[in-house]
Amino acid sequence: MFCNKYMRLDSAAMRALNVMESKTDTNKNFSLFGLTNRTCTASLGRRLLHLWKKQPLLDVTEINKILDLVQAFVEDTGFRQVLRQHLKRIATIERLMRIIQKRRAGLLHVVKLYQSSIRVPYIKSALEGYNGEFASLIKERYMERLNFWTNDEHINKFIGLVEVSVDLDQLENGEYMISPGYDSQLSALKDEQESLEQQIHNLHRKTGV
Repeated sequence: MFCNKYMRLDSAAMRALNVMESKTDTNKNFSLFGLTNRTCTASLGRRLLHLWKKQPLLDVTEINKILDLVQAFVEDTGFRQVLRQHLKRIATIERLMRIIQKRRAGLLHVVKLYQSSIRVPYIKSALEGYNGEFASLIKERYMERLNFWTNDEHINKFIGLVEVSVDLDQLENGEYMISPGYDSQLSALKDEQESLEQQIHNLHRKTGV
């Protein structure tokens, strides 16, 4: 079945063309997906590649743009490696957003989204630094959206809110806590906790227990 931009393949056609992996395959290279999945290091990338294989593009202009983007990343090793290092630190955003939308998110999920968000300006900077043959295409494909999302009304606003409200220093201890400075009552409770902990420490030292 054809649509304006994509070809939809039914399961019989996909099996006949060895597009996707089969449970009976003894070698991942038997399928087109297996051959092209070697560079996907995250589940999000694998799902996107899976979708692309199930719905191949029909637009020749768009296909050529994608090939040019691939060439840009393949030919510039430094550019590719810098981006890859930042992208490896990005959590599975789709999963986090589903949890947040279902109102099941805790501080752990907020912090993971924050840790992913602070990588975005670095990714933007790496893309801006590319000055190769396909610089105009990189700008067209990525920079407009990145400029929009990294302004003070979007990602930067979220980053600022998290840094004010979450005690990021406690993350090293594996603890996810609201910052005591975010609320005067929390601050008072924090002071009381520290005072009690000091009293317990002094008592242990005196008794030798």
